[in-house]
Amino acid sequence: MITLTPQQEKARQRITQWWSGENPETTLTGYAGTGKSTAIATIINSLGVKALYLAPTGKAAAVLRAKTGKPARTIHSVLYTAVTHEEPRTGKDGKPVTGPDGKPLTISRITFEPRAYPHDDVTECGIIVVDEMSMVAKKEAELLRKQGKRIIAVGDPGQLPPVKADPGFIPRYIDLTDIIRQEQCSPVLEIATRVRNKQRPGRSGTSGDRARLGVEYLEFFTRPDRQILCWRHQARWASNRLVRTMLKRTAPVPEPGEKVSILRNNAMYDVYRGQQYTVKWTDYDTGPAPHKIRACLTDDDGTEKTIQMLTSGFIDPQGEMQAEQQGGDAKVAATWGYTITVHSSQGSEWRDVLVLDEPLARPRDRRTMDRWLYTAVTRATNRVMIARESMVV
Repeated sequence: MITLTPQQEKARQRITQWWSGENPETTLTGYAGTGKSTAIATIINSLGVKALYLAPTGKAAAVLRAKTGKPARTIHSVLYTAVTHEEPRTGKDGKPVTGPDGKPLTISRITFEPRAYPHDDVTECGIIVVDEMSMVAKKEAELLRKQGKRIIAVGDPGQLPPVKADPGFIPRYIDLTDIIRQEQCSPVLEIATRVRNKQRPGRSGTSGDRARLGVEYLEFFTRPDRQILCWRHQARWASNRLVRTMLKRTAPVPEPGEKVSILRNNAMYDVYRGQQYTVKWTDYDTGPAPHKIRACLTDDDGTEKTIQMLTSGFIDPQGEMQAEQQGGDAKVAATWGYTITVHSSQGSEWRDVLVLDEPLARPRDRRTMDRWLYTAVTRATNRVMIARESMVV
């Protein structure tokens, strides 16, 4: 039986009182290392209600499953359904294309649309638990509220808000601030706490030593359980190119063993934006068309998935934008995954993380900068390294 800390117990009592009332939603917030996942699982058990655990991304859902021991899925999977549309096929001149019989040809396109009826998992549950609430945009939050279930939104008030969208959940309380005993000696959490308290990360002591980092450290972070994070997309592309050069990867498309990141949700292949995979094999040379390749990808659990992947997302930033626009149906939009932005990393965790701190790209708003660095640091479970001077140009 899990014994809650005094703060966690106080949060449990507050939420139990909320559950006995009629307010449709509440929040449970706490900083990194305060035991939010343990607390929410214990609180739900004490309420004696069946909960549906949701997270914004597939990686976040996997982390939630690991921490709570409960089934978890993405918000997108319960709110949206894939709908197939038949559209006229057009040629390069923009005119409709006809078949041998003179009839117009059509092409099937798959889009995601809000479900007309609640998902079975929503119908069967008594309460919805939304993790990583700082990532949830207002649009998705409103759709969740329309499901007719009471909601507990869980998150860290120190993390970044949604990208280009208003936040869907506003913290009403900061429940948990005390680091739980088994986490008190964590160097990662020491750095995170310093950043949260508006202090710079320590240069020596238990939080780490100051040292000069060479570009060779980029190669150290190419394993699936390690990740490089940065602020700007420009630095992301430069870092990914440098890593591939160091690894002596010369093909214009991913080779076996390389990391890729999904750019856009795709219902046909059941992949979602932000998911990361390792390439097992590709058949670029014998593929059906030069603009796409057939590839076998594996996730962190070793599950394999064979897909058709657009090549434009691996060429340059412009090609990546093109892939995002054209991805869907039978074509997956993806790009290099060695380095990703901190915004894209939210909800995910890796054993070791290297943060490329870009002085020239820092926002003038100190609060935003602190939240960015705090979010980056708390993606690591074992070790975080901060490169104060950019390794990439």
